[in-house]
Amino acid sequence: TDPGVLPREPRLDTPLSEGGGGATRPVLPALRTFDVLGTPCDLKFCDTCNIYRSNRSSHCHFCNSCILDMDHHCPWVGTCIGKRNYRYFCLFLWLSVAHSLFVMASSVWHVVVVKRALEESEMNLPQDLARWPVSFILTVYTFVILWSVGSLGGFHAFLLCKGQTTREYIKRTQQATGEEPPAGCGRCHEVFCDDTPSYLCMLRQEGGV
Repeated sequence: TDPGVLPREPRLDTPLSEGGGGATRPVLPALRTFDVLGTPCDLKFCDTCNIYRSNRSSHCHFCNSCILDMDHHCPWVGTCIGKRNYRYFCLFLWLSVAHSLFVMASSVWHVVVVKRALEESEMNLPQDLARWPVSFILTVYTFVILWSVGSLGGFHAFLLCKGQTTREYIKRTQQATGEEPPAGCGRCHEVFCDDTPSYLCMLRQEGGV
């Protein structure tokens, strides 16, 4: 899914002479103050994308694009996690945890129910493993998944409560947006309930086009 790629601007290179003696490009300041909803905000210039990117956005060197409200680049899904797909990423993590819990509980329950049906009360691990290898393999596999994916899902639930992105938490920074970003219920409503149109649609809405 689209994480919220910010569109690039074309390079405004102009030749120094007709003989092609090189080119020059207007030098733009690294920081520039813009009026955002009546509040002055300092926006950073991205030399690669040739744009002033919005607050909480960052340039991803893997995707080679500026991402709106970038959280991180995820190698497991092969794309960045940003404003437009963060909700799907969180749901993917939490549903994976729920699915692993269900499979592990079902595997353990299967062994317990079959042993009761056979009227066996004592636990004989080598014998039980030979009888139901799939149940034991699924139990161990889902246990490992719960530790890895579950910890990641818990970390992003913590970030939602804090109102931060992964980049902001690691760098211990909170980008200045003119007002404090929502946290807790406000952040959950922003991520899961608010509409997340593409950046071009957002520009049209703000510009009244």
